[in-house]
Amino acid sequence: MNNRVDTRYDIKGEQIELGDIAINRYTNETVIITNGQNKAGIKGLGVENPVLGINDWLDVYPNGTFQIIGNIDDYDK
Repeated sequence: MNNRVDTRYDIKGEQIELGDIAINRYTNETVIITNGQNKAGIKGLGVENPVLGINDWLDVYPNGTFQIIGNIDDYDK
């Protein structure tokens, strides 16, 4: 059993990373990529949008599902 979430890539082949802001190209929902850990000790990147009730592991989505539109760190400057 793997206790890490698998890496995922956006529609341009760029690796999705912590703090990325992305749009699901199938649903047009905007999400933020966050760090997560569950009670079983699984750690990794998650997909969140609390307004829409989205809270999943990133690897439940296939590669190419998201388009990165920015990173939250870009807005701190």
